[in-house]
Amino acid sequence: MHDTLTPIPEAPRTIEMRDGHDLAPGAGAPLLHDGYRIVGAAADVPPMEGRRTIFAGRPVSVYRLRGGFAAIEAACPHPHSPDYAGLVADRHAVCPVHGWHVDLDSGATAGAVTEPGGVVAVHDVAEKDGLLYLRLSSAHRE
Repeated sequence: MHDTLTPIPEAPRTIEMRDGHDLAPGAGAPLLHDGYRIVGAAADVPPMEGRRTIFAGRPVSVYRLRGGFAAIEAACPHPHSPDYAGLVADRHAVCPVHGWHVDLDSGATAGAVTEPGGVVAVHDVAEKDGLLYLRLSSAHRE
């Protein structure tokens, strides 16, 4: 079992679009136009688990939830923590090292070992035609 998304090297990462384009709406082109980029296949993320990827130089974890996906910065805010992608419990990612829970909607943390230590960045993720598209949160975009 691997814990990272399998790269899709031949997938388009960006797309030039003009007003009045004639691209099929189901092709994912509108997502690319809105700043999303393809990061992998939805099938690579088992239900209620996460997978890591590097996106725009940042470690990101993508989680499959009931009814959709969520993406957060792949690091526990506790000092000296590794990047991680783990299990999901009640819309929270659980750090396998410290037992901290990260709310996948807000990024807020709650610790089982120590006091809460901050907020983890929550990123935008969408699934279209079996592909996962990711966009960094507005605070992390260049």
